[in-house]
Amino acid sequence: MNLALGARTTPRGHTPPTRRTTDRVIPALATLLLLLASTLITFDPEGVGHTAATITNLIFFLGAAAGPILLRATPLRSWIQTSIACALLACTVLAESEKTIFGQFTPADLFFLASYAILGTWFARGAYKLGSYDGLARLDAAASVIGSTLTLWICVLAPLNETPLASGLVWAIYPPLDFVFLVLALHLATDANVLRTSLRWFMVCAAAWTLLDSATAYLAIVYGITTPGPLIDIGYLIAHYALFRSATHPSIGRTRTPSHSNWTRTHPLRDRGIALSTLTISPTILSTLIPSVGTVDTLTRTILISILLTLIFIRLERSMRAITRAEEHSRHQATHDSLTGLANRAALLSELDNRLAHRADPTTPTNEIAVLFIDCDDFKQVNDTWGHAVGDQLLRHIATHIPPHLHPEDLLCRQGGDEFVIITTYTDHAHIDHLARTVAAACANPTTILPGHQHSISLSIGIAHTSPGHPATTDTLLGHADLAMYEAKQRGRGRHIHFDTALAHRATERATIAHHLGHAINHNTITLELHPIHAGPNHQHTHGWQALPHWHHSTLGIVPPERFLPIAEEFGLSETLSTNMLTQAATAIADLRATHPHTPDLYIRINIAADHLRNPDFPRHARHACATANIPHHALHLEINETALTQPQPETLTTLDQLRNDGFPLGIDGFGTGHAPLITFIRRPFHFVKLAQELTHNLDHDPDAPRTIRAIVSLLRSLGITHIAAQGIERTQQATILLNEGIDSVYGPHYSPSTHTTVPTPPAQTT
Repeated sequence: MNLALGARTTPRGHTPPTRRTTDRVIPALATLLLLLASTLITFDPEGVGHTAATITNLIFFLGAAAGPILLRATPLRSWIQTSIACALLACTVLAESEKTIFGQFTPADLFFLASYAILGTWFARGAYKLGSYDGLARLDAAASVIGSTLTLWICVLAPLNETPLASGLVWAIYPPLDFVFLVLALHLATDANVLRTSLRWFMVCAAAWTLLDSATAYLAIVYGITTPGPLIDIGYLIAHYALFRSATHPSIGRTRTPSHSNWTRTHPLRDRGIALSTLTISPTILSTLIPSVGTVDTLTRTILISILLTLIFIRLERSMRAITRAEEHSRHQATHDSLTGLANRAALLSELDNRLAHRADPTTPTNEIAVLFIDCDDFKQVNDTWGHAVGDQLLRHIATHIPPHLHPEDLLCRQGGDEFVIITTYTDHAHIDHLARTVAAACANPTTILPGHQHSISLSIGIAHTSPGHPATTDTLLGHADLAMYEAKQRGRGRHIHFDTALAHRATERATIAHHLGHAINHNTITLELHPIHAGPNHQHTHGWQALPHWHHSTLGIVPPERFLPIAEEFGLSETLSTNMLTQAATAIADLRATHPHTPDLYIRINIAADHLRNPDFPRHARHACATANIPHHALHLEINETALTQPQPETLTTLDQLRNDGFPLGIDGFGTGHAPLITFIRRPFHFVKLAQELTHNLDHDPDAPRTIRAIVSLLRSLGITHIAAQGIERTQQATILLNEGIDSVYGPHYSPSTHTTVPTPPAQTT
């Protein structure tokens, strides 16, 4: 018999052991020995058969004792217990004697009982290591004991009649002990998923012992037959053969013993229920089939059956409660987010469906429903910069700071990722606006994400709501709220927007643009629009060109860059578009330099998408574009939006350093709106800076604007940046002020019209 309570791991780099030849030979020899001994017992039970049975039993017991040692089961100190127990069983064969000691017990009885005690201790330790001593296990054990007691009373003890008690107990003590081993093995086999084959062999042995010892005791007590015959002897041979197979199964050599951490339990409620039914219902049926033999027998049966039924009822009630708790836990897991503990998307859809159905019922007055779709601004950048653990911390921060500001009937859900949804009722728009501002303020306080570093959470919130007399669906409300949230992000983030018809129109238009954008990028129908950059005295000379993407669609017409560039970024197309523009820009400046041979320092400036800067292959793409167009690197000026440097990722900074080392002039586009840290400009000097158009648009109307420009120019020059550009210049007065404030290069409609490139380039490759 054997039980493993944990698996020995296979060393890394080694394959599991294959089945050895001895794994087949030993069972085959044992089977042949069993058949031979059984045959001899059948034909000569008193002579050669008796000797063969004795030798075979001795071999089986000694083999079972040696099995764990020869198989190198670990730890050996635990398996030594089973070896000692099997060795004691071998001693019972050698101690066959009719001479009794200690009353009616023979030396063989003492060896048997000592072996049983050691095996029982080993099994009990295994059950303890498994962690099976819970309430249900104790009930199962009690019911099994009562059931086995009832069986033994009916089959063995009740028929004792006039048999002396001491003599009867010698025969009757073995079946209960055998049955205890069967229960322990069955219990462990149903609760653990290791050494199942070895345990099954031992259960065959224990079951055979129980039946054979019960039959022997019954024959000895009732009929006085102490030598039951060859069939019983063959039965014992089979039992001891099963014990041998259990102790020599190859899995023992690959298994460690009691280790609770390595046990895994398998369907305890289901398998225990099967075992419990076998060990309790069967004795009850047996009590009905076998008539009682007196008043004491009847009373004893009644008491035992009553106790047994009570235990079964308690067990059933506790099992139902355990199943109910498990179902409740399963439902909670199915409807709640594991990270934040909030209701998940499934619960959101169900709740919104129910509320809309309740609203549609004319017999039930109810308020209108509003949905607030919440998105954490710059969450992807936080994840990429600080790691997912910090991102999870921010999500939990949001999940704990919003609920205190909600009404009891409001529901906060985590939609997924960094998106949350609030379902609420409202009476007017002011109520919804107040809730949106409160929620945003609740999360805005800086939170410590790492030692010495705090982060302020900004939320973009989209709002959609039902209106009296207008039907609504779950998909419609959530879709409208999502669109409103996206609009809030487009308008600068950290704000809330209501869905309306104008937004619906823009959403439709945006979807149309998105539908055609991929085709346009893949087929290079988006070209470059070149704006001459003027510099020198009075900004009279053309020193280069600003390249902007230009998309003229056959049905959409001219689509401005500010319309399709955010969509390209959202759908992951910005890197491919940036590669196309880079190739076209290199070809365009090569042609322009060829047509202006007396101006060798002409250059072209092009904006590079933030996604492209995170690609470590981008410097190679830039070098390849210059090599293909046969232009020097300094003719291709690369611009980066200031927002990309607000919290720059390591990959971005590495790419910028590589481009600078390759000789590409680098500049900042839109300076003054992105809040890039000054330390970035100090550690990584840039060749030029282009001011945000918001700083120059009202330059000739705002009396404070020139002073602002002057301060910015002074700051940039103190950082070593001497080339400062302005964009979108439309009026003479703007140009005059910029010239007076030291802006060295400008471009816009005031100076000269833009031109369009018609550079034939193959579809961009994303490699």
